[in-house]
Parts: sequence; C-alpha cells; structure tokens
Amino acid sequence: MRYQFLSSKNKDAGVKLIASLLIDFLQEKLKKSNVVNVLMSGGNTPLALYKELLTNYSDFSWDKCRFIMLDERYIPFESTQSNAGQCYRHFAQHVNLLGFLYPNTTLGIEKSVTDFAQSIQLLGISEIDIAILGTAADGHIASIFPGNQPFFISGCSFACNTSNNEKRISLSLDFINQSASIWMMAFGAEKQNITKRAKNNEWGTLPALSLNVDKNIHWFTSDDK
Repeated sequence: MRYQFLSSKNKDAGVKLIASLLIDFLQEKLKKSNVVNVLMSGGNTPLALYKELLTNYSDFSWDKCRFIMLDERYIPFESTQSNAGQCYRHFAQHVNLLGFLYPNTTLGIEKSVTDFAQSIQLLGISEIDIAILGTAADGHIASIFPGNQPFFISGCSFACNTSNNEKRISLSLDFINQSASIWMMAFGAEKQNITKRAKNNEWGTLPALSLNVDKNIHWFTSDDK
C-alpha cells in the first residue's frame, strides 16, 4: 500500500484535521471493540493536538482508549522535557483514559526498559490500533535515530544514547510497524525534504521511511514556507 498524503495550508490547520479524523477513527473502532490502543509520540505538535481535542471535542469519552507513549527521555516525569509528563499535564489528567502507559524513569534505565516492555506484554494486545508519529528533518521517529544502535533491548522496548549523550527509552520500529494504522505528522518547511522523499517512495532509507507499507499509512503535511 502506498503512503497517503493529506496536506494542509499550515500546521494549525493540519492539527485540526488530525483531531477531527482521530475522533472519527476512534468512534468507528469503538463500534466494534471495547478498547482502542493508541501509540502517541512526544513533541510540540502533540501538545497542539491535545489542546485541539480538549477544546473542540470535550464531549468525547476516552474511557475505552489507552495511550502508550512511543518514547521518553530518561529524565524525571516532572520535567518539562518529559514526553509522558507533558502528555499527562496537557491531556491525560483532564480526560478519563482507560490507561496511560509510559516508561518509569525512577527505575534504573535497564529496569525501566524491561518494566515498560512487560507492562505492554501483560496487556495481551494483539494489535495496536493506531500509531501517531512525528518525524524530524533527520528522519528519526520516536527515539529511533538514523545509524544509532540501542545499548539495551528488552522485548518491544530499548534504550539508546543520542548524539548529544542524552539517554532515551523507546518502542522498537518492529513494534510500531505492527500498528493497523500509522499517521505521520510532518508539518513545516523543515519537514518538506523528508516528505518529498516519502512521496518518491524512498522506503527503507531512514526510520521515518521504514514504515510497514502493508499498513494504512497517512502522512499529514503542510504548505508552510
């Protein structure tokens, strides 16, 4: 299956589109299932998405939706740089999520990786319903960076060091690629090169271009200059 591209005039319009389509997606899934599992990335765009969901879809009930963070910096939950902390403060604490899973960074990093993987395994999830990803100009997704190798792996999770020696915990590309639907957020002028490469079918050359083409993959882009 080829990637599908949905372009908006700017990031704000793109976020509104994602929010609308996400609510539709969840409502359709919940007609057939009692639980919807969502992989959620960190970063600034998800923060805008949370605001849009809380502002314009306040009547939606999240009690059958489970959020699982894609990756996390190995820092305290209270930090403004914590993906899980940001998700909790800007979204999860304001809604009635069925569940919210993320790495416990109060543990040693290898224990944190193992605990995170086991928590997901214990859910007995046969398939993730949707993964909402973001990519950077370098083509990394979650904490899967081009040419970077984990220093510890446990099940579907791993730990790595970034180029600036920042420790991170992430779900693996194989696990992400098991998602039934994958949505990629690639807004802004700095993402236009990676979007162009995706449109040219340069699959497998970067993490963002290594998504399972047999799945339902949407790229959300913008025309920002």
